[in-house]
Amino acid sequence: MNKYRELLNKLNIHEKLNDDEIIPKLDDFVDSKITMIKPKVYKLETKTSVLTLNFISRECKDEIKPTNESYGKGWIFNFHGDNLLEYTTAPILNF
Repeated sequence: MNKYRELLNKLNIHEKLNDDEIIPKLDDFVDSKITMIKPKVYKLETKTSVLTLNFISRECKDEIKPTNESYGKGWIFNFHGDNLLEYTTAPILNF
C-alpha cells in the first residue's frame, strides 16, 4: 500500500487510488476538517488552507486562503503530481 492510500484511510476516505498516483500536500491535511462535497469529491480544510480531492477528474486543488492583508494562492494538480494550473485570489475586503 502506498503512502497516499494509507493517508486516505486515516482520513476515512475510501476511494480507489492507483499505484502510480499521488496526492500532493495530502500529508499536510491529516488533522483537517473533511467534507464530502458530492460523491467522490472531498474538501479537506485547515485554518489557512483547503485541499479539494476530485476522484472523478483525478485532480486536486490546493488553496492558501486569502486574508485581510494578503492574496490567496492556489494550484491544481493531477494525481500524477503534474501542476496543471497556478492562480492567485484577491484579499478579503472588509468595508
